[in-house]
Amino acid sequence: MFKNQENSAGGTGYTAIPSDFIVDTRLSSDARLAAIYMSSMPDGCLLSVSMVKQALGFGGYVWRRVSKELRQFGLLEDAVSKDGFGRVVGKRLRFKGL
Repeated sequence: MFKNQENSAGGTGYTAIPSDFIVDTRLSSDARLAAIYMSSMPDGCLLSVSMVKQALGFGGYVWRRVSKELRQFGLLEDAVSKDGFGRVVGKRLRFKGL
């Protein structure tokens, strides 16, 4: 499990990542990098695709491949927001962690 550690100011100072995850080759190195990046966000944080792509320098093709890998591994899911009529008004990403 990824674990965010707080610094003295109450923010996230660092993220502890299990060594087994780092060396696990079931995910590509790009997917592991994305998982590590997303795990550094505060618990419950919903991420936008554009934010993740920009932060990691991923283009559309790479992001689609990485997203598919993370979803198949059970680490990533969509967080859909709906209005009072059930219409989708927003879509973000939720990193589920290990």
